[in-house]
Amino acid sequence: MSDRPDIPPFESSGTIAANDPAGTRRLTDPPPWGIVEIILVLVLFFFLPGWIRSALTFVPDTWRQEHLAIRESDLPENLRFTKKESETPPAERPSFLRQTLDRVESSDLFGRLRDTAVRLKLLRDEKSAESDSGEKFRGEHPLTVLILVSRKVPKYGWILALVFVTAVITAPLTEELIFRVVFMRGLLRYFPSVGFAVLTQAVLFGLIHIRSTTGAVSAEQLNRILYGILSMGIAHILLSLLILFWLRKIDGAAWSELGFRKRGSVGGIFKGLLLFAAVWPVMLAVQHLVSLAFPDVVPDPAPIFILALGLGFLFFRTERFTSNLTMHMALNLVSFCGILFLAP
Repeated sequence: MSDRPDIPPFESSGTIAANDPAGTRRLTDPPPWGIVEIILVLVLFFFLPGWIRSALTFVPDTWRQEHLAIRESDLPENLRFTKKESETPPAERPSFLRQTLDRVESSDLFGRLRDTAVRLKLLRDEKSAESDSGEKFRGEHPLTVLILVSRKVPKYGWILALVFVTAVITAPLTEELIFRVVFMRGLLRYFPSVGFAVLTQAVLFGLIHIRSTTGAVSAEQLNRILYGILSMGIAHILLSLLILFWLRKIDGAAWSELGFRKRGSVGGIFKGLLLFAAVWPVMLAVQHLVSLAFPDVVPDPAPIFILALGLGFLFFRTERFTSNLTMHMALNLVSFCGILFLAP
């Protein structure tokens, strides 16, 4: 007979650790929620912002254009999407010399030379033409575009506040609840492997950050981005409240099963900052390498995948939601400040 003390067998519903006198569950145990909650939360995450944006159409158009829209006329010249029309000088009667030059210019030889010069000019001024027509925003992240616009126009300072609240506060809170709590921990109910759960959520989290290279090339698209960010901020708040209510009241989950623990919260914050300082240079290096290898592709999913791996590892390691929230907020805050203070 072995001298080793008996260990309770692992059950699919999760068991309370024998060495846990407080009766709290470990985050590596299967949670009380499963596939229903995962599907519901992901569906709402993808579709709720669109439903809220559709609801904005019920706001009177005049009020929306006055208070919730960016007017191209308010933008400085270097940020406008359309070229300013130059005034046509008054017509003058051409002189004899001008008439002679017109005949030369209309000749076949001069026409061929002119066509060649036009082609060369188009090649030389391609980047300048893109800048004048608003192409400077092509490929930029939607939040970057709004920060640049609100920074240049004091009238739109409220947009800067909206971007800050959405990117630095509500987005990290909601995304950590969805991907690290509901999705990643929910996988343990069917696949009792922490490594598989961390890798799967990292892949999904990276894929949802795929975006178009178009960016904003018109004032209409710029306002579409603005309404999207506004709708996303509202959706984040509603979805976070719904998740906490559902998991606590319907599934009966304890706060400790969600990663909310009073003891060690301060230490968890420092661990989140420390891991961010270690992961951030790796993210920058991966983003640079992907940009060099695929210059026509937005590299966001690759560094975000690295971030999600770190967040998944951190959640199971510290078993504290505050650690993940701190790390995620730190990344978004550094990105926000970098665009605000360093972008030209």
